[in-house]
Amino acid sequence: YGTLKRLDELTFQAAAASAGTTYVVPRIFNLAGAHISKTDHFALGDFVIAARAGGPVEVRSPERVLRAYVGADEVVAVSTALALRGQSAAFDTGGHLIEVGDLARLVARLHGLPASSVSRPAPQGEPADEYVGDPSRWDELIADLGLRSQTLDDLIVATARSLDNPAGSGIVPLGSDPALPAKIQESTP
Repeated sequence: YGTLKRLDELTFQAAAASAGTTYVVPRIFNLAGAHISKTDHFALGDFVIAARAGGPVEVRSPERVLRAYVGADEVVAVSTALALRGQSAAFDTGGHLIEVGDLARLVARLHGLPASSVSRPAPQGEPADEYVGDPSRWDELIADLGLRSQTLDDLIVATARSLDNPAGSGIVPLGSDPALPAKIQESTP
């Protein structure tokens, strides 16, 4: 699967070069916020749905699971800014690195539930599951564009709000920064 994705990326880059145009390829790992799909199929969305129902918030894996969450709107903002600059790039999305048990407790707390509302099976001694990218290029891009990432708390709240409004109207990208459109334009040569 990963090899096929990489081949698609290289094919896309070659096609863009052949056409003399810009390409932007964000390698997305774990999204949060408005406009994410299949909310109940992934840990964050599943935790939010459970917490909104009053719990329990169930972590299904007994083993350590690491994820890094970034706002979907952040990925769009960075990708758009790069495209407007005419700057080709392929990069892993960064985000907030967290173990899913800690994520479940954070979601519970933000919904007014006690830590005891989170349940998890006992560890079985299996290896950790880490599905995260290398955040270094993402961090460079955010800094270069003068943008500020949303906090994990803000991403969780945005995810919860999107369940009330699936159309996602009213999202404000990158840490509620009202100057974002101007910042993107300023960063464009």
